[in-house]
Amino acid sequence: MGAIAAIQNLGNGAKTAEQTFEIMDGVLRSKAADLVGHSTIPAQILNVEGKVVSTQQIPISQLLSPKASINVSSGAKMDRFMETLKQTKAGSAPPPITVTPGANGTRI
Repeated sequence: MGAIAAIQNLGNGAKTAEQTFEIMDGVLRSKAADLVGHSTIPAQILNVEGKVVSTQQIPISQLLSPKASINVSSGAKMDRFMETLKQTKAGSAPPPITVTPGANGTRI
């Protein structure tokens, strides 16, 4: 079944919450994909040792950012985000983001 088990059946009819992933690298790409309307983004999933165990499409709804907001406080930071958004809108496929299973952070 892959690294994502969005909803797991406990055998008694109850279901656990969906698996979430903490973004290690790729918050801007994830937010841009969300704003453009994509439902998934390519991601490399790391284990606790920091090794890639899987590369697959992950639902954006399952991503958690370590940042409460996107920092666009300077012209350079705004330009970087706007360029990422522009490339995403144009259909450019981003490199995979890097995530680890976890429950800490802010939903994208």
